[in-house]
Amino acid sequence: MPLLNLSISGANSESISIDARWSGNALPQSVVLFCHGYKGFKDWGGWNAMADELCSDQRAVVKFNFSHS
Repeated sequence: MPLLNLSISGANSESISIDARWSGNALPQSVVLFCHGYKGFKDWGGWNAMADELCSDQRAVVKFNFSHS
């Protein structure tokens, strides 16, 4: 499954970390936008495993950190 990591400029020129994963096929896919809870971050605990599990032939997953947004 392809994985894209990127960052965009947030408040005060600090970066916001984002990752996206998808099945890699050419089929149209719906997108799950994962928003972590308070005092969390996108890579904490089992969130990567959860994103892998949610990602399927017809579903892509995008996670991001709220930091500096």
